[in-house]
Amino acid sequence: MKSILINGIEVNFGQLNEWTLYSLSNFETEIKDRIAHKASDLEEYKFYLQLIELEIERQKRINAINVGADLEQAKIIKSAKKRGLNLEE
Repeated sequence: MKSILINGIEVNFGQLNEWTLYSLSNFETEIKDRIAHKASDLEEYKFYLQLIELEIERQKRINAINVGADLEQAKIIKSAKKRGLNLEE
């Protein structure tokens, strides 16, 4: 997939999942600014914005799942310790 230069960084939209939420948010802001200023390639920027927003949402959902799993794991371990299970190596 074609790359684009955003804030001096070459972004390949086929690899958005490799960028952090922080970087993706910066990319999103820059593209929204370009759209607001009616930069050339407006349709292309709208397409890129959709991909970035989708990846941001995907990463947020994954983070929420991971946090939930960590909390559930901590509850299970706490419960096991209360029942006298030795979990130390």
